[in-house]
Amino acid sequence: SYWNNRRICTANGGLPPMVKRRQYYEALDVAA
Repeated sequence: SYWNNRRICTANGGLPPMVKRRQYYEALDVAA
């Protein structure tokens, strides 16, 4: 799940690093 979320966020190009990080942590929060 951790790497899956990372892959999704990495594949979601064109976004600023902050937005990517925020989405990644939100996804982590949902998965946790």
